[in-house]
Amino acid sequence: MISPLNLPNEEERLKVIDSLEFLNQRADQQLQEIAELTARFCEVPIVLLSVVRENDQVFHVSYGLDTPSTSREVSFCGHAIHGDDLFLIQDAHSDIRFADNPLVTGDPNIRFYAGYPLEVSGQKIGTFCLIDRNARSLTPLQEEFHRVMSRQVENLINQKASGEYYLQLIDRYAAGLEEMEDSFSKMREVLSAISHDAIAPVRTIRTLFQMSKEDDSVRIEDFVQDIHQSLEASESLLKNLIQWGLELVNQPVNTNSQVPIHQLMGELQEELGQDMKRKNNSLSWQGPDLAISTEPNKLRFILRNLLRNSNKFSRNSQILLSWELINGELNLQVTDQGTGMDEEQLQRIRLLHGTDSKSGTDGESGFGLGLALVHRFARNIGARLDFESEKGVGTVCNISFPLN
Repeated sequence: MISPLNLPNEEERLKVIDSLEFLNQRADQQLQEIAELTARFCEVPIVLLSVVRENDQVFHVSYGLDTPSTSREVSFCGHAIHGDDLFLIQDAHSDIRFADNPLVTGDPNIRFYAGYPLEVSGQKIGTFCLIDRNARSLTPLQEEFHRVMSRQVENLINQKASGEYYLQLIDRYAAGLEEMEDSFSKMREVLSAISHDAIAPVRTIRTLFQMSKEDDSVRIEDFVQDIHQSLEASESLLKNLIQWGLELVNQPVNTNSQVPIHQLMGELQEELGQDMKRKNNSLSWQGPDLAISTEPNKLRFILRNLLRNSNKFSRNSQILLSWELINGELNLQVTDQGTGMDEEQLQRIRLLHGTDSKSGTDGESGFGLGLALVHRFARNIGARLDFESEKGVGTVCNISFPLN
């Protein structure tokens, strides 16, 4: 057996992996579905998203294998990240690097391996790999499909990484730690990343259509849901980043003004009406007609995103936004009758661990960036957020902040 060597830029590579906090969490549904689809199309029993760390490889996505990790010393992926394309082993028994590897001689009894290196922030963090217990090869079409799905996985990881990076920028901006020139430099970086995120799913879709034209056995219908979720996720990410950018442009410093609540609710109802109608949800609001002094763009952003979340996780539901004055505070509630959350999900929302996001009732995807921004903007205007929820019953979001 020949153990994999470190990469020349190993220190920088590990720093990038350490910065990706979401890789310590359970993989989101879209990545898991890509793994399952790839397993079916390529006819393999095991598909993994393997992150190669300093001493081990951890499986962020695992289809067909219960083991959560293995030693890096015995990993196939440790070899694969040295290349830029598919790393193929048709029969590990006849390869000097792996013949006596314990993953070959024992469970999971690897014979065939195909790993595509995944790159984030210029560093190889791991692979999207296929494993079979029988010696074999992939057809040219299966090889290309593996590449396409690997690039899609890479795109999704980079989008999640971008989401965390944007949140760090927001915190630094809000804290006033950036000088003007540096802020412009950071904004250019953000715009560059946004353009990459916007183009990535289009590239994937174009490649799938090209594959279908070259081989009539490929049915685009099989990939419609994956394409739809990819576009939904990118649309959600871009909308939130654009809204954040407008907030920075329109209000570079804290500027309070009088916000007529009835007028704001009417505008939001009109703005979100079509999205609500598509899911047969109805939005209503009730509360006293008053004006409050706050930052209007941030309050609008908070309410818009909370209402969109209620719509995302509801169908044929009543969504209510209500408010009242209690002891000098404005208390708002967004109430829905949607899918609700279990205690684990509720805790993650309250503590805001990462930028992960669940799929909506129509399979809508996202990266949780909108809710992360809601938390930050709420903090900026002195508001407190809390959530109550019950699985299968619905969710209530409470927002309270002093009027002075």
